[in-house]
This record gives sequence, C-alpha cells and structure tokens, in this order.
Amino acid sequence: MYKSSLSKKMLLPGILIIISIILSSCSGNDGGKIGPLVTINLQFSELPKLNQVVNLKISISTPIPINNIQAQLLLPNGFTLVSGEAEWGFDLDANQSYETEVVVMANTLGESQIQVDATGQQDTAIIGNKKIIYINVLTDTADVSIEPFIAVPTSNGEATSTIR
Repeated sequence: MYKSSLSKKMLLPGILIIISIILSSCSGNDGGKIGPLVTINLQFSELPKLNQVVNLKISISTPIPINNIQAQLLLPNGFTLVSGEAEWGFDLDANQSYETEVVVMANTLGESQIQVDATGQQDTAIIGNKKIIYINVLTDTADVSIEPFIAVPTSNGEATSTIR
C-alpha cells in the first residue's frame, strides 16, 4: 500500500509538469494564444479603379514547417490577371514566408471578392487557410475591405454599399 500511495503522489505532479511544458512550448510569444498555422496577406499597390492595372502583393507565411503547399489566386468575373501566375507550389520552413506579386485589372463596376487559398502538409496533417478581400469597383476609385459590404437604403429607396 505504501508504494501505491507514493507513486500516486508523484504521478500527479509529473503529469502537471509535462502538461505545463507542452502548453509553454505551444504558446509562442503571444501569451498562450495559438494563431493560424498559415497566414495569407493581400495588399494592393493602389485602389483597383475601373480599367486600370494594379499590383497585388501576396504573402503566405507559417510559424511551422509545411511541405507541398499548393496556393491559388481566385479572381472573380470582372477581374483579369494581366501578368503573374495564379497558382504556386512551394515548401516553407518555420517562420518563413513566400511572396509573389501579380498584376490585375478590374473590368467591371460593382462588388466582388478576390480570394487566395493555400493548403500544405506537415507530417500527416493537412493544414491550410484562405484570405478573402471584398472590393467595390467604382469609376474613379474603389472600396476594399476584409469584411463583406452591407447594403444601406438611401432616401430614394435604392441600396448603396458601405463597408461593415
């Protein structure tokens, strides 16, 4: 009986130490919050006005090594890929990023969205993410948002779009 009770007393603190080590190794520098394993950023060089070419910088990063990443740019009807590739394949080491730039042009007025998907593999796990930016192309300017636009009624009964 004495051995059993002693081993139980030592087992619980040992398990707590192991759990503490695991949690502290996962926490990173942000106080224990675990962020996305694949981060995608999209940045226009300027607002995508109607019939004007603009650069779109795409950055994909990860805090862990991921292999066989397949990424793609999904353009809506009304946007044209002027130059650059719409699909990429690559590997990323921990804390590394892949960057590319494409040139696009808005051919149609109105709301649409541009999306980039990236999926890869770490050991046997499939890891991925997507990023969507919402665009309302106007003649002389555009609205760009990470949130969908909402329709707001006007005094004449028609709806206009605003950023949420």
